[in-house]
Amino acid sequence: MGSFTAALESVATVNGPKCSVAVVRAEMSADDRVEFQTALDDPNIQHAAIERALLKLHDDGKLTSRVGQGSVARHRKRECACCRG
Repeated sequence: MGSFTAALESVATVNGPKCSVAVVRAEMSADDRVEFQTALDDPNIQHAAIERALLKLHDDGKLTSRVGQGSVARHRKRECACCRG
């Protein structure tokens, strides 16, 4: 094995940063995570509606992180940091 391959394998197993959707999901209760995932999986619910619901939870003090609709869109399309690697 070459030195580049060895170096690549050594860093490829390191977990990188998660996307902001994953960060917010980790802050939620188990029940809220289920409801959140259901909303993410429903193509009839707009990215902006999910963003507004998360912002309300943030403003109500139930979440410390914020998520924009662009992050929601990337996560739904599996183009976020969760799906890389």
